[in-house]
Amino acid sequence: IDRVGEARLRVYVYHIPPVSQVPITLKLVERLLAAYPAQVAGMKDSGGDWKHTQGMIEEFGPQGFDVFAGSENFLLADLRAGGPGCITATANVNPTAIVQLYKTAPTITG
Repeated sequence: IDRVGEARLRVYVYHIPPVSQVPITLKLVERLLAAYPAQVAGMKDSGGDWKHTQGMIEEFGPQGFDVFAGSENFLLADLRAGGPGCITATANVNPTAIVQLYKTAPTITG
């Protein structure tokens, strides 16, 4: 971020510890937001642990930090918790159902 030196830069971090073996923790996001509040925009959480995603939304969502679930399995929960939705590869093969869930989520109870 420092080397790019561009105020318009917006960065989304990618939490995928099964692949990277390095998690994106609450403390790390806290440090990134303190150092780069205008550049660090959010994250994609592909860790598969809803509690982690929910914690990120609760802690940083009110500040405008977007926390996208990494799977449509968590799409409804993400939306209900105040997240913006999900980023998922299966949307390429099942877009209609995912868009329908996204559009109707505010009306779904339970």
